[in-house]
Amino acid sequence: MRFHPTSALPCPVQTPPTFFGVGLSAAWRRWGALIVAVLMLLCGSVTAWARTELSLDTPAPSAPASATSDQRFQQAVHLAEQQRHAAALVIFEELADQPQVPLEVLNNMAVIYAQQGRYALARSIFEQALRHDPTYAAVYDNLLTVHGLLARQAYARALVLEGASPGEAQVSMNLIRAWTPPVPSHDRSAELGGGSSTPESVPMLPVAMQATTDNPLPLASSAAIASASTPTVNTPSTAPAPVMNMQAAFSSLVSPRFGIVTAALVVILVLIAATAATAAMRTYPQAPSPETATTPPYDSTSNSQGSHDSQILPLSAPEARLIEIYRLIGQARIREALGRAENLVRDLPEFHLGQLIYGDLLMAQTARLSPDGHLNRPLGTNSSSTEALAQLELEAARRIQALRETPAPGTVPRQLLLVAPKVRFVVAVDASRSRLYLLENKNHGLTLVSHRYVSIGRNGVDKWVEGDQRTPLGVYDITEKISADKLTDLYGAGALPINFPNEYDQRVGRSGRGIWLHGVPKADYVRAPQSSNGCIVLANDDMRQILRDLVPMNTPVVVAEHLEWVQPATLDSAKNNAMHLLNHWHEMRQSNDPQPLIQLYSRQFWNGTDDFEAFKEKIIKDHPRQATFSKDRSLSEVSILGWRDRYEILVITFTENHSSSIDKHKKSTKRQYWVLEGGQWKIFYEGTIA
Repeated sequence: MRFHPTSALPCPVQTPPTFFGVGLSAAWRRWGALIVAVLMLLCGSVTAWARTELSLDTPAPSAPASATSDQRFQQAVHLAEQQRHAAALVIFEELADQPQVPLEVLNNMAVIYAQQGRYALARSIFEQALRHDPTYAAVYDNLLTVHGLLARQAYARALVLEGASPGEAQVSMNLIRAWTPPVPSHDRSAELGGGSSTPESVPMLPVAMQATTDNPLPLASSAAIASASTPTVNTPSTAPAPVMNMQAAFSSLVSPRFGIVTAALVVILVLIAATAATAAMRTYPQAPSPETATTPPYDSTSNSQGSHDSQILPLSAPEARLIEIYRLIGQARIREALGRAENLVRDLPEFHLGQLIYGDLLMAQTARLSPDGHLNRPLGTNSSSTEALAQLELEAARRIQALRETPAPGTVPRQLLLVAPKVRFVVAVDASRSRLYLLENKNHGLTLVSHRYVSIGRNGVDKWVEGDQRTPLGVYDITEKISADKLTDLYGAGALPINFPNEYDQRVGRSGRGIWLHGVPKADYVRAPQSSNGCIVLANDDMRQILRDLVPMNTPVVVAEHLEWVQPATLDSAKNNAMHLLNHWHEMRQSNDPQPLIQLYSRQFWNGTDDFEAFKEKIIKDHPRQATFSKDRSLSEVSILGWRDRYEILVITFTENHSSSIDKHKKSTKRQYWVLEGGQWKIFYEGTIA
């Protein structure tokens, strides 16, 4: 049973302990504990006296040295050498099903399990054998081999290698052929239960790395994992203490010549101990055993990332679990990191980066290092595996960079000058970090509420032509919401198309279509950092969340190569200048002279149907009527986004409210694109969007 320190367990009922229905006070419980101790000493003394003076000792079962057991062992070894693993395993399991289990039986069972591809089970049995004798070199060598096989399995899953199934690997291990005296059995459930956690008692991973918390996040390809994990065999100065053979002890206590006194003492001892144990269980939560506490399940309520990070990135997210593994590596806590990595890939086997770091942690324990001290991964030299590995290492670097450089509280991307109250969320994408930031528009302004890993175009950013496999840069809107049932598996949980190419893209000659935010196929957890045809791709869980929150035609999207985060007060000047431009345009519409209004438009103007000259003629023709109507109109719900690449532009979206008797209560949403030409702001696009 695993112990969750932070689980909200119901408070136990604090009933007073009883002894045969009689309540026990605190003083009686203390006396009871003293009595138990005295009786235990008495029983030990009486038993020793009975064994020495009365020759009543029933010896513990010795090593299975009988010809039958030895022959069975040799028969199983012979079957294993003939590759008749199933038959050999039946005999080894029979020999292991006894109070005293020889290490050779455990070793050979684990070897066969490994040859069957059951590496996790084999590892747990090797570890159990090393608990009894940490100096058994043959078992230790086999354990390192299993680590290498598990690493190969993880690498194959990480890189999706064709024909790299680790179950088909040639397994070369030490099959022990000689029978030596066994050690007492400790815990058969740990041997055969299939658990693969690394107990603290196994001297498998002595840590030698000098790590500090100043640099807690090494990359998956870092040699730090190797230097922190080099295995050695610790030789203890004294042999492990033998475990008491309870069957033999009880036989001596209840022997015919001394059974009455000792049996009575045992009965009294058991009753008092049971009462005390019942009282303790009623009052106190049970502590975890060392084996169950070594690698606890991931704790979603822990706060290892600091107060600010934990508010932005929920620690139950797989990415937070990955970052926690890196932190443990940076602190040289390699065995804990391995346990967390194993839990992560068990829960998310399609998380390729998780498989890579799990493989690295396993491979580091085999001491298979290259001459320069880095891990010698068994990946081959084909171009596909090399490219896949490079993408995974880039993913690791970008995830860690994003977590190290989390925007300061209260800051916003420079492009967000003003967001209308009706806009609830804004999306900002930083391509250099493969990161999508979600900001919520609250009463006091924009607040960063989450950030997520994303994939971008295979060839990077700055899209110009259709098919260039680049992600566009600019300020956009989400135009619609498409559910998963209307899409193929390629798009995962759903899609949110954006309005690329927007009016500015068309002005400068950019082309293309079909740029979406969307999920991933079911077979993947995420995609490589640069792997899409230009879309912005998220994990399906992340995509479901933003599908729920974002509203088409009311969610701005900023896509930048590098986002610059600033305090909102530093944008006041640019925001006020943009508001002045909008108010001046509104005033010029109300004037009797159309020329000042015409001067606000660029000669490069285009609204999809009219160029500057055609639009100028319409202004002159309709101006008297528009001037009258404009006096009954007001502007509200203003959003202002800034952008700069070849030109500096402003995207101003606003609601125009009609209050005349003819079209009272009528509203329309308009958008203008302003560009800085020769030091003056001009409108190069104007249109109604809703």
